[in-house]
Amino acid sequence: MPAGKERRLILGLRTSVPGTTTASRRAGGAASAAVTPAHEFALGPVRPNPSRGTVIIGYSLAEETPVSIRVFNVAGRLVMTLVQGPGEAGPYEVVWDARDHGGRTVPAGVYFYTMAAGSWQSQRKVVFLER
Repeated sequence: MPAGKERRLILGLRTSVPGTTTASRRAGGAASAAVTPAHEFALGPVRPNPSRGTVIIGYSLAEETPVSIRVFNVAGRLVMTLVQGPGEAGPYEVVWDARDHGGRTVPAGVYFYTMAAGSWQSQRKVVFLER
């Protein structure tokens, strides 16, 4: 960018109202055809990361399917199963209190959390600091 020039960036956000079409929202009328919100399989970053305690993990499902979210330590040992069972399409959040299956607080270190939903899989990491 040349000196003395400025670049302006304008971001827009589109939202949809379930059960309406774009035309009916603009006209303020009823929808002639229902719009179904589209979802995708996704495993979000943990918040906060790094952490000293409880964290929140966001995820979404594209369709109804069995889902599991599990946490492993760096040695590959299962620490905690956060989600296990059937899930419907849509966004979700799960809270992990940084405890293992025995109820003990996990030590500081790096942990990996994985999500499997049907044939879709993803993995991310979380870092816990000294408490």
